[in-house]
Amino acid sequence: MSSRNLRRLREENDAPGGVDGLPNIKEKNSEEKEDESEDDEKHGRRQQAAFHLMMMDDDSSDSSSSSSEEEEVEHEEKPGHDDNPNDVSSTKIEKNNDLEDKEDIDAILSEFKVQASIESLDGHGNGNGNGHEPSFDAKFAVVLHGNDSREYNLDNAMRNMLNGTVDPGTAMSHDQQTQHQHPQHQSKRRSSKQNQSLFARQRDSWGKRPSSYIGGGLGMQQLDNVKNKLEIPWPYSVHDNDGDGDGEGFKSIPTDMQQWCSFQRSNTYSDRVTEYEHYIANTGDVNTMAMYIADNPFVIEPMFHFAIFFLSIGENDKGTELLKRILWVMECASCGNFFHGHERCDLVHLMDSHRDENEIFFQVLFRLAQSSCMVGCVVTALAVGRFLLSLDPMRDPTGILMVLDYYALATMREKDILFLLKLVDSGVVKVCHAKGQDSRHVCGVREMPNWAYNYALAMYRKSHFDREEDDEDCISVAGQADKALDFALARYPFIPRLLLEKNGVDMKARSFQTDWPSIMESLDKLKYNGTSRGVEKISSIFVERNHKLWSGGDVVKWLYRGCQRMVEMNVTNRSSDGILEDNISPLEALDKYSVFDPIDFQDRFLRIPTDANALDPGLMDAALKYSPNRRRFLILNRQHGGAVGGF
Repeated sequence: MSSRNLRRLREENDAPGGVDGLPNIKEKNSEEKEDESEDDEKHGRRQQAAFHLMMMDDDSSDSSSSSSEEEEVEHEEKPGHDDNPNDVSSTKIEKNNDLEDKEDIDAILSEFKVQASIESLDGHGNGNGNGHEPSFDAKFAVVLHGNDSREYNLDNAMRNMLNGTVDPGTAMSHDQQTQHQHPQHQSKRRSSKQNQSLFARQRDSWGKRPSSYIGGGLGMQQLDNVKNKLEIPWPYSVHDNDGDGDGEGFKSIPTDMQQWCSFQRSNTYSDRVTEYEHYIANTGDVNTMAMYIADNPFVIEPMFHFAIFFLSIGENDKGTELLKRILWVMECASCGNFFHGHERCDLVHLMDSHRDENEIFFQVLFRLAQSSCMVGCVVTALAVGRFLLSLDPMRDPTGILMVLDYYALATMREKDILFLLKLVDSGVVKVCHAKGQDSRHVCGVREMPNWAYNYALAMYRKSHFDREEDDEDCISVAGQADKALDFALARYPFIPRLLLEKNGVDMKARSFQTDWPSIMESLDKLKYNGTSRGVEKISSIFVERNHKLWSGGDVVKWLYRGCQRMVEMNVTNRSSDGILEDNISPLEALDKYSVFDPIDFQDRFLRIPTDANALDPGLMDAALKYSPNRRRFLILNRQHGGAVGGF
């Protein structure tokens, strides 16, 4: 199909006359109307004629282009022919027109593809264009849908932040993205995206390409859900979505949508990991670790420990560089579509972190999100965190849910706020905790203290975004924000005091607008149905990370009004034991977060003295820079208890 026909399709699609975009033709005389059968026959003949004209247009354009090329060749082969500058300029114009036609074709095709995907996920259709509520399958894509893969790369985010430039896709608002105002730029980026790494560009100091699975390196396998039913862990193996059979009563991801992937170690790679764990890791010598990395530049386990060492001594640039190098090695070993799950809504790529070969991948992604937030690139931290959550959204092995809401609000972008709201409203992410076969607990993500309060704050910000568009929608969203805040205060009424104390608000002072002493006294008297170590851990991390988001004057006033409503509810809806009737929290499911260290969720790493384990600069350069022609540092003598030989 030529570019002329594609332009015609786009004009017809945008025309106000309907789906076909046919212009409205005024009837001159009512007497000229014919029977319906004759109209149908004429309409069919017109469609056939239009189709033949379209095909003849394509054939004529192809034949004309081929004949023009032959004439140009004959024209160049004629001896004694003088060059005419007008002919040269005309050929240049023709080439430019051809290039523009190709770009237009790519742009129009990409525009139709993006429109089809948006219609299936924007809440106005279910993938079929019938306007019904989206199904559960389409809702699950909210974890990664709209996640720009260009934001995975920390270098791009740093460059845009330092230069004051933003990518066109990042700068557009949510409404502008749905309108697709730059389809040509999107098609160009989409064509070159498959040929480059997402998290970091390959560097010469890393090597050309790591060894494949056949060559003794890492690989990836896609597990068959039919053959490997026993390998599907709980809660993804639950098929009773209605809760009728087993009584668990929650919706899991449909089995036909699950695509379990796992990294696979070759025999040679497994031997290298065993050597490192038995002979190197237990020594605690960072110089020996550096020598082993220099000898085995594509084994990721020692590289990760080496990265943590640099992050612990304040060398964040070297530590982050090693994290990118590890992701580059694992990306080269993965399947082609594994890292592009944000482009699909019919398949969910999952990974089990309890496998030894997958554990490092989860840890590296978590540390990359943490280090990205430390340098101020919250956009990259959010993108990496969303990708990390999509790998195991039901169990959350790294605890990314305790900070992902902060990343979404800290970017100060409207589309990220909408992501937070859609993630909670969709209900696709659950907090699942299994203490054993007979003790399994499930709750919604909004039952977490941080998500309960930040969901209300996101709704409050959305009401301010909608204030410029429609006053009625703004009033409706503001009412929803108040209800969301009441929901959070009813479950965790002790958090406002922690937030205000962290922000330095004087809760002993009274004014004409606020009376914090009486409000706090009433909240303190409000009995809570219990607490747990998981709730305390989540609450402490929430207050430490999010207190600045709740420090604005308008936000503090809004919080005060919510506390006033809570005090009134305590008087009217109080039960005999002093507990609010809706003050119920699933503490058992949140106990899974009690095992996490709060220092891992802050913008700093646990520091160790630099001279505690001095690293030789020469060995450090050998570990960080790949050199294929250098001799080996270590010789492992496996016959004598794993003694390590020197140079």
